[in-house]
Amino acid sequence: MLHLILGRAGSGKTGEIYTAIRRRIENKQPGAILLVPEQYSHAAERELIARCGAEASLYAEVLSFTRLASRVADELGLRGSLLDEGGRILTMRMALEAVSDVLRIYGGMSRKPAFLQGLLDTIDEFKQCALTPEALTDAVDFESGSLSDKLHDLAYIQAAYDKISKRSDPRDVLTRLADTMKDSSVVQCTVFVDAFSDFTAQEMRVLRGFLSAGTDLTVALTCDDFGPSGEHVGATLCGRPGQSRQNIQGDHTGSPLRQNRFIFYSGIFF
Repeated sequence: MLHLILGRAGSGKTGEIYTAIRRRIENKQPGAILLVPEQYSHAAERELIARCGAEASLYAEVLSFTRLASRVADELGLRGSLLDEGGRILTMRMALEAVSDVLRIYGGMSRKPAFLQGLLDTIDEFKQCALTPEALTDAVDFESGSLSDKLHDLAYIQAAYDKISKRSDPRDVLTRLADTMKDSSVVQCTVFVDAFSDFTAQEMRVLRGFLSAGTDLTVALTCDDFGPSGEHVGATLCGRPGQSRQNIQGDHTGSPLRQNRFIFYSGIFF
């Protein structure tokens, strides 16, 4: 089931999540995961202990998406060495040379590290947006001129890079997590998601993976305001709540949904 906790900043969304976790701890229920951004993980661990007591670590854990990916990889025996920045540049050079004969623009370009780093940055963006070489190839026919040629080249370069790197690029960690998490015990946990201002396409795939497996998933989303009857008005920090819900649910429209709205008016929570 997908639970949405919607409200403005400071309206009590995080408190509601910790209350739910504390209730599980009091009932001696293990298997709670609090999923937060990497930069907030240590603060969230301290907050979890402060709010739920020293035994919280026995029943709940704080993870980021990358730490979740590491846990699943360890459980399934998929952990392998990842390329460092030097290895990524070398792999990009090998990929560029492997497909140079079919490239329309980048075939004759310099092989200097600065240019290769620029290509890596572009491929990184594609991976974060879950854009595959096949998707880039499909887009070629909808464009013209130099943009079409660049998409053509980037599709070949990304495909060659992925083939050579064999998913050892750090930017593929979340993609591998989304592809393999169904075989992991994490989908049997109760997952709470908090403190995110946005989700990348890779992160969205992971959240949808939880829903596909029937995981009890609670997501807190920040909203600017609500109308008199409770409908959302205006923008949100991570998109309109309805759109965010649709993005998380994806094709799983049959997933049950419960929404909690924390609306702050004149110092009163409704």
